[in-house]
This record gives sequence, C-alpha cells and structure tokens, in this order.
Amino acid sequence: MGFAGSGKTSLTKTFGRFLEDEGYRVKLINLDPGVEEIPYKPDFDIRDLFTISKIMREEGIGPNLAMLKASEMILDAFDKVASKMREGRCDFALIDTPGQLEIFAFRDAGSEFMRRLRELTRVCGVFLIGCDVASTVSRLVVALFVGIAVQLSLGVEAIIVLHKSDIDIGGRIRRIIGDEELLKRELIKETGVMVDVALAALEVLSRIKPATRIIPTSSVTLEGHEDLFEILHEVFCACGDNIYPFHFIRDFRGT
Repeated sequence: MGFAGSGKTSLTKTFGRFLEDEGYRVKLINLDPGVEEIPYKPDFDIRDLFTISKIMREEGIGPNLAMLKASEMILDAFDKVASKMREGRCDFALIDTPGQLEIFAFRDAGSEFMRRLRELTRVCGVFLIGCDVASTVSRLVVALFVGIAVQLSLGVEAIIVLHKSDIDIGGRIRRIIGDEELLKRELIKETGVMVDVALAALEVLSRIKPATRIIPTSSVTLEGHEDLFEILHEVFCACGDNIYPFHFIRDFRGT
C-alpha cells in the first residue's frame, strides 16, 4: 500500500522474486485496474475483469468516479481472488493494491475486502513512503501519519517502509525517520502552515505508532528485502504464531 508512484508494483516484483529465490512459493495478485503495464506476471489480474478505461467507456463517467466504482467492483471480485489463491500450494501471496491509495484504504469496500481476507488467512500490510515524497520533513511526517491512518481504516497491522532508498543520497531521510528527536528538530526549521500540521501529527504519532522500525528498501539496489522478510517474521511471531516459514494460504485449504 502507499501513495500513487510510491513503488508498490516494483516492490511486489522484486520482493516476490526475493522470496522465490529463498525457496518460497509465491503468488502475485494485481488489484490495480488503472495500471497500463506491470513488470511481473500476476497469478490474478483484476484487469481481466475490468479496467478504469472500460468503466469510463461503459458507464460514461470520468476517471475519478470510475475509480470509486472500481473499489466496489474489487470487493465484488473477492471470491475470484480467494479462488485463485486456493489453487496449488502457496507460502506467500503479495497483493499489489490500487495506485490511488484512497479508493482502497479509505472506503468501506477496502476495509470489507481486508476483513474477508483476515478471515481466511494471516495478513500483514506494507505501507510504502517513497523518498521522493519525503522532499520536506513536514511531508515525511504527514506521510507517516497517513500510514498509521491506513492501518486503522483497514484494520490491519502494517510495516512502514521507506522505499526508493537509492535516491536518498547520503542517507539523510533514513537518519531523520529513525530518530524522533532529530525529526522534530528538523521539522521546526521549516516554515509555513504545513509545519504546524506536521507538529500536531508528530505528537499523535509519538503516542500511537508501533515500535517496529521503519526500514529502507529499493527495487533498484534490492536493499532492505531481507530486512522486510525478517520484520514479517517478527510481526507474526508477536501474534503468537511461531510457524516458520509462513504458510499464508494454509487456511484456504480447509475451507
């Protein structure tokens, strides 16, 4: 999950390949009906059922309304997604969510989709913050706040990832994001109304954010893929499930 352009699709590809190289069986699920091309071969592709352009054409509506309608249609397709995930054996299913964050994360259809998914198997989200989005400290704080809001909206725990770390020249962003006091000092150096909003958001974050560290990842250098895997392990062990490797889809087999 993440903002448009945060690198969700590229990470789906490279992390899926990483897992396969580690010997795991992986299924890749594309739920973005608006994407033109994807760099991996999906095991399930929502575009086989509908696309944003097709909805616009058939309904005679604009792109924004088409995306909202698509969120309902994604929920309607849940059984088809689950059926594809049941086929064969699978250790991990990576779900590439729609490019427009709000049509999935902040609508009833998205939270209902996740509720049904949680009933079938163990679920952990990955929320991406692109280093290009974090061009100012205030934007970085707001992005972190949105990451927490997404977890609350969807009712699912998520690992927050600083993606596109290859463009974080000198590691400035990762130093700031890993040190709350430094983050606040850098934030108050900025000016504008956005800073006041970010300071308020930071105060809330300090009280509710999880202790899990935020890790840098890159689909260019492949940095952070092993760290992401290890944190997934920690998340599920913290839930009382010590099975390793994970069998995300094991519950499907008995239903």
